[in-house]
Amino acid sequence: MKKIAALMPARNAAGTIAEAVESMLWQEVPSGCHYEVLVLDDGSTDDTSAVLERISAKPHGRRLRVLRNEVNLGVSPSRNRLIEAAADAQYFFVMDADDIALPGRIVAQVEALDAGHDLVGTNVYNFGIMSGERHFSLQRLQHVVLAMIDQRSFCHPAVAFNSKVARIGYRRPLCDYGLLTDVLLAGLDVTNIARPYLMYRVHRGSISNSLDAARVASLRQTVCAIRAGYLAALLGIDSATAESYSDCIERKIFRRESPEDLVVLDGLSARVWQRLGVGVDFRRV
Repeated sequence: MKKIAALMPARNAAGTIAEAVESMLWQEVPSGCHYEVLVLDDGSTDDTSAVLERISAKPHGRRLRVLRNEVNLGVSPSRNRLIEAAADAQYFFVMDADDIALPGRIVAQVEALDAGHDLVGTNVYNFGIMSGERHFSLQRLQHVVLAMIDQRSFCHPAVAFNSKVARIGYRRPLCDYGLLTDVLLAGLDVTNIARPYLMYRVHRGSISNSLDAARVASLRQTVCAIRAGYLAALLGIDSATAESYSDCIERKIFRRESPEDLVVLDGLSARVWQRLGVGVDFRRV
């Protein structure tokens, strides 16, 4: 029997976690599969634990398994603990405690994983302070190229993966970009389903939308470091050169590039063509 596990870390999510968990508990599952939803309460100080207890008491709550960190460990360590707790599963579904899975998600992504893909995302609907459908890349080469910029080729909470990806795990603080680059460098196959199976909540508390300058600066430093490591491994270049490329890309993203940066980015385009045979104009980032 194939085992499937949905993995959801949660930190002070009492206001949203019921809808998130219920949306995964009520998913249709392919016949012959054992399915459970694992939620890790990462040291919450609100009523997250009480909400989970109420869901567990319901008849369909038999699919729910709740774990707890006594102290807050953070997202990446929590996701790794969830993978360890579901170590006998073949397929793993990422889920955040403030999003909503749409009907058919499990079936669609299991079908794609069964077809031989190692990591499968989907399109998503934004809701909250932003709305609209977001579309993501389908071909592996598109992911390889876009990962030289950032994690824009996937929406991480809409991702499912197999045990090969689970063995890689979350090695970096910025779990979505770090996992993507590690998976690509391992030569694994990645894709997205061109249909939305997740409602992705965009709110001012999201780190990517935070008005806290210190948090944003820390996030961007982590992005730069992951990007530099990826460029070094992908292109076979030294770390200092990779860091220079990464810094130039960062300034270009935020429209703060200098004429000298554009010359450096042209050099990066030449290296990508030489190494991968792909034409990429980094001036248009």
